[in-house]
Amino acid sequence: MMNDADKQELETELEHKQALVRALKARRRPLELQAVRKGINVDPEVAVDLEELTHQIQAFEGEVNELRIQLAEGDIPLAEVEYRAALAAAWEPGRPTVAGAANLEWVRVRSGIKPERAEEMEREVRATLAEEAIKSLRSTLFNILSYHNLQHEDYDGEIARHRYIIPSIFDAPSEFRTDLGRAIRLDISVAIPSFLARIDSDRFRVIFSNRIVVNPQLAELLGTDDDTDDTIDDMRYENITVFFEHEPALLANPIKAFARWLRDTLMLDNNIEVEDPDYSLIVTFVKAVAGRLATNSELSSEEDEATTTSTPE
Repeated sequence: MMNDADKQELETELEHKQALVRALKARRRPLELQAVRKGINVDPEVAVDLEELTHQIQAFEGEVNELRIQLAEGDIPLAEVEYRAALAAAWEPGRPTVAGAANLEWVRVRSGIKPERAEEMEREVRATLAEEAIKSLRSTLFNILSYHNLQHEDYDGEIARHRYIIPSIFDAPSEFRTDLGRAIRLDISVAIPSFLARIDSDRFRVIFSNRIVVNPQLAELLGTDDDTDDTIDDMRYENITVFFEHEPALLANPIKAFARWLRDTLMLDNNIEVEDPDYSLIVTFVKAVAGRLATNSELSSEEDEATTTSTPE
C-alpha cells in the first residue's frame, strides 16, 4: 500500500501537471482566436504554435489521468499489474518451474516491487488461483453420487470391506483430481473450505462396514462364525479397490481406510512422493475430507477422535 509520503508526492505532482495544463490552455486561447479570425490567412507560425500547444496539452492531460488512477488505487499500478500477471502465469500449473521463478524475480526487480510486497501479492494470486481451480470443477462431479468399495486384507487372512456413498469427484478421471491437486498446492487454506463447501453434507458417508476372518485358525481363535461370509456377498462383484496391510486399525476403521485410499490416489494423480514438500499438503487435505466423512457417518467419539488425530502414513 502507498505510504503518506508517496501519496503526498503524487498529489503535489498532480497539482503541478494540472497547473501546466491550465497555463498551456491559457496560451492557446489567443492563438485560437487569431486562427478563427484570419482563417486560411493565419500566420504559419501561429498554426505551428497551436499544433505544438495542443500536443503538449494532450500529453500533460494523459499524465494527469494516470496520476489520478494511482491515487485512486492507492499504489503504483503499472508495476504491480505487470508483476501480478507474471505471478499468475508462473503459478498457474500449481508451482513455478525454475525458469518461471527466475522470470518472476527478474520482473520483480525490474518493476521495483519490494520483497515484502511481492510476497503479499504472491499470496493473493495463489489464493485466487486456488479458488478458481476448485470452482472450475464441474458441478456434476459433486451432484452425482457413486458407490465406492474398499477391501483391506492383512497377511493373516483378516478382511475388512467398506462401502461408501461419495460425490463422483473422488472417482472421476484423473485430470479432475489433478486440478484438485493444483488447488491444494496453490493454497491449502483456500482449497479445503472451497472444496468442502461443494460437498453435500448429507450425501457423503459410510453406508456399510464389515470385518471377517477367512483364516480357519484365526476364526477358531476369535470365535468367528462362518455365516460372516454372507455379509459380504453383496459386494463380491462390485468394483473393489484392494489393499494389503498389516494394520488392524486400518482394517477396522472405514474412515482411515478411505483416507489411505484418497491420499494414495491424489499422490499418484499428481506425481507426488512421500519425500516431496507437497506431501504434507496432501495429508492435510485428506485429513480434512476424512473428518467430514467421519462427521457425516456419525461414528462414535472414540473412532472420530482416532480419525482426526492420526495421519494416514
